[in-house]
Amino acid sequence: MSRIHSRPTGMPGRVLDHGRAAAVLGIGLLVAALLAPGSGIAQDETTLPEDPPPPPPPAPTDVEIARDLLGQLDAAKQDLDVLLAAADDVAGIERELMTVEALAFTEQFADLDSRLATVIGRLDPEAAVTDSVRQVGGRHLRYQITLYRNAWVGIKDQLIDLRARRDSTEPAGLSELESQITAKQELINTLLQLGVTVLAHLEALEIEAPRFASDVDHVLIERAEQLTGRLQLASQERDQIRGRIESARKAGSSEQEMTDERNRLGANEQRIAGIIESLDHTADLLARRGRDATRYRQLVIQTTGEVTDRILDPKVFRALAVDGVKNFGGWLRDQGPTWIVRMLILIATIFATRLIARLVWAVSQLFWRRTQASRLLSDLVGRMVGPMSTLLGLILGLWFLGVNPTTLLTGLGVLSIIVGLALQDSLGNLAAGMFILIYRPYDVDDAVSAGGVVGVVKAMGLANTTIVTFDNRRLYVPNRKIWQEVIENRSTESYRRVEATIRISYRQDLEAARQVIRDILADQDIVMEDPAPTVFVSNLDDSWVEIAVWPWASTENWWTATTELPGILKVGFEKAGIAVPYPRREVATIDGDADDRPRS
Repeated sequence: MSRIHSRPTGMPGRVLDHGRAAAVLGIGLLVAALLAPGSGIAQDETTLPEDPPPPPPPAPTDVEIARDLLGQLDAAKQDLDVLLAAADDVAGIERELMTVEALAFTEQFADLDSRLATVIGRLDPEAAVTDSVRQVGGRHLRYQITLYRNAWVGIKDQLIDLRARRDSTEPAGLSELESQITAKQELINTLLQLGVTVLAHLEALEIEAPRFASDVDHVLIERAEQLTGRLQLASQERDQIRGRIESARKAGSSEQEMTDERNRLGANEQRIAGIIESLDHTADLLARRGRDATRYRQLVIQTTGEVTDRILDPKVFRALAVDGVKNFGGWLRDQGPTWIVRMLILIATIFATRLIARLVWAVSQLFWRRTQASRLLSDLVGRMVGPMSTLLGLILGLWFLGVNPTTLLTGLGVLSIIVGLALQDSLGNLAAGMFILIYRPYDVDDAVSAGGVVGVVKAMGLANTTIVTFDNRRLYVPNRKIWQEVIENRSTESYRRVEATIRISYRQDLEAARQVIRDILADQDIVMEDPAPTVFVSNLDDSWVEIAVWPWASTENWWTATTELPGILKVGFEKAGIAVPYPRREVATIDGDADDRPRS
């Protein structure tokens, strides 16, 4: 952009005369007026090029980045030393706050360590500066390991004090105490993980630190062993508390005693959960250090009973399998003979119960036949004798072995409720079957029309009825469907009406035809005399007269009469000279003048 420079009066330079100056001033004002906004003349937006931006600074080299990271590590170390020195002079809440602030430095250290290891990996290993950077970084890493180890020792002492307070703490406050212990355990887990990570950085930088590696490995192994012992003791204490709760419940102890024991059990389970979490974490760190952590992971799986991806480890799976075989062998050696005798007693009880039930059922069948009871009910009860006697024998056998029968019956009641909720449709069929057995709308071998099916009843179960259709198809109809619809029993009554229709022409003598029909029916053995057959005119069609023939036949002969009677009537009409008419149409033609026909 152009700029106007004015000179002060009296400075040397060329002087314009007044005429030229006025002309120049007039031209400038005119141009300014034309280029003003709203003048209608486009303004020239072009300006003089500005000065180019300065070039960006060169990117720092890896050596410069490494030195900068080392400087940040040194500054963080100094700040942390000042904070720790100040924390030694305070106590209580203020000391706790300073401790939390000091822990924040661990995240900064971890970030700087990771970035420094990446940068050193890009440096030329043969350069002298690389070795210098590696040595300085190694000193910082060793400082961090020492820092974490000292912090772990201090927290370990705090844990000892907290655990000592368990015996003197009221049951209601045990849960809060266990929460504090778990928090300290989690802090130790974090410090150990940081230590293992720092060792990994030292190994990546090829810096030998055997003493620090040995110390970390020793701490991890010692901690895993201590956690294993504490987990076993806590599990035993849990079983003892549960036993005391059961004994107190049976003895009718006060509510306060029951509440105290429940609080102890809750705190114990909280302790077990914290130990398992720490042991699992420690096992992972041991695996990162190349140590065998199979036994600890096996203990975690056995204690929790949770099947996780840990079991996919071949060593863990093999250890669990071997331990399971050993435990089973020991149990079989110690408890095997006792359980074999118990199983024999249980089997013998079930067998005896089934045998007695079958004998009772065989005797009851003699009285059952005399009472002419429902065969459906007889078949259903006969099929249920086996399963019910087995269940009864199982309950009696367990009772003989010392199991409380009330507990068994309560368990069966709860199980029946669960099964009932899961099998509502099946229970509906069962209820419908019970109503069918009570009201007996049909029995075995009855011809019925029920549930949209026509056939002969063969059997009925708890859920459905078996019907064989007249074309020999076996159908299983749900009892609820049968009970909700109309049931037609075609075998209950001793005789049934047969319906047939025959036609005669209008020229035929109606009464003579009816007499012929009566004579034909009288000659048939399958037709009953009482009730007498009914013969009447049922319809007057255009081409014939329809005569309805309704004789009666026994239920056993009904199907035979229904299928054979139409043919017998036709043969009888042919012998009597009565012809069966067929449809006839008379067509009359009207002649007329073609001119009178309608025209299109």
